[in-house]
Amino acid sequence: IKGSPACAEEIIIDRDIRLARAAGAHVHIQHVSSRLGMETIRWWKSRGDVKVTAEVAPHHLLFTDEHIGDYDTNYKMNPPLRTQADCDALLAGLIEGVFDLIATDHAPHTPFEKAQDFISAPNGITGLDTALVSLYHHFVEPGKFGWDVVVKRYSAEPRRLMGLPVAALEVGQPAECLLFDTAAETTFTREFMKSKSQNTPFLDQTLKGRVDLVVLGSEILLER
Repeated sequence: IKGSPACAEEIIIDRDIRLARAAGAHVHIQHVSSRLGMETIRWWKSRGDVKVTAEVAPHHLLFTDEHIGDYDTNYKMNPPLRTQADCDALLAGLIEGVFDLIATDHAPHTPFEKAQDFISAPNGITGLDTALVSLYHHFVEPGKFGWDVVVKRYSAEPRRLMGLPVAALEVGQPAECLLFDTAAETTFTREFMKSKSQNTPFLDQTLKGRVDLVVLGSEILLER
């Protein structure tokens, strides 16, 4: 199932960046899904006369419109899934540095909402449970990019853009970290996931890697 034309994304990105330049503002482009969108951002960044940052989500790097052949609403999102060529271009843009952030685009919906027919079901999938493991399984472990990209684009750069201090692993500093087991596997069953909803294309998939511990300050948010 083809989604909205990629040129629609290209046009709206170009419009918003032009408006930001006219206003002297910083514009952040979310959820880029197409080669045309990525190339538009790259062109504007190369000019250097407007502050542009942008993000991409794991599902737009991994899934294509071919996955929607059985009308599974867990593949329905906005912006939509596109072609393999778009996925490849987005991955190249991430490695090149066109994208400043990797975002989850976390959008939970109830099973009732997603059980509707494909047209009626709402857009959006969950991402918090699956993002890091899917990045490791599909990109880090096979050597498409390294942990340096994950740490910078999924952790350090988001903190910097939001004006948060660097999370340092030092004695006396707040513990803001996680423990990731590269030798383990994760099966994303409904029972395993901690989000209030499980509307994800990764449902019941088994991927390499597992988040075993998440610590924020003095609080353990997750421990397996």
